[in-house]
Amino acid sequence: MSFSIPFHPNYEQLRKQAKDLHKACGKGDSSALGLLVEHHPKYSGTSPDDAVDASLSDVQLALARAYQFSSWPQLQRSVQEIESVEARVDDLSKQFAGADTAGRQRLLEPVHDRKRFVDYSDGDTELSAPDARLVIANSEGYALWSKYESYVRLDPVVRDLIVAIREGEHDTVRSILAKTP
Repeated sequence: MSFSIPFHPNYEQLRKQAKDLHKACGKGDSSALGLLVEHHPKYSGTSPDDAVDASLSDVQLALARAYQFSSWPQLQRSVQEIESVEARVDDLSKQFAGADTAGRQRLLEPVHDRKRFVDYSDGDTELSAPDARLVIANSEGYALWSKYESYVRLDPVVRDLIVAIREGEHDTVRSILAKTP
């Protein structure tokens, strides 16, 4: 069983999910124990009963891997990055609404193709969240929000590896691969 990170993830909610899963394991809940057996290398190939005494960190690792991340800290880092990007979307919309015409044009400079805006037309004084997302994606080098969002939602180790490959940093690539389980 694998999970996908929600559209608007919340790290505190993930922490609660891990704690609830830990309690469920301690009570012998078969689906919670099955998650550990499926996603934690320590319990792989064992009986679910062997996972009843799993620690919270064991549960966090299994949960992170169920979300397709290599570790709990990497899941945490990714969720915090997604939260940060969403905060940028809100900030950009507020800045846009408070700017004069020249300021609004400056905020739109990263946009590659204004035909891709969902709601914005020249002269508008507000920028919708989808259009703010497009501006942010373009400022990060992505033509579409969906492509940038897919990148942001990757395991941070994978993102670091992509950057190192793009930049031709062979030593960094080797280092990342050597440290990755």
